[in-house]
Amino acid sequence: MPLPNLGPGGYYSAMPETSGPAKNQEGAKSQPIWINPPKFWAATREMSQDEVGNLMDRIMQMAAAGDREALRKFDFVYLDNPRPARHAS
Repeated sequence: MPLPNLGPGGYYSAMPETSGPAKNQEGAKSQPIWINPPKFWAATREMSQDEVGNLMDRIMQMAAAGDREALRKFDFVYLDNPRPARHAS
């Protein structure tokens, strides 16, 4: 899964898709994960496209399952928005 064009701040936000019981639970929400592209490309530089795709699929499955501990093992994945908040004047 290639990363799309990046928005402000140079981070990509991925919203995991939920299906099955998690999607139907009242109040269940998927939280986006944030991927730092330079760190991602550095970590996957030696991988084939298939390996990178499998890694992204695995990361999205972890995010959809809410497995925050497993996601913390990837230094290019952030669980909270890494961009500074904009304040309205």
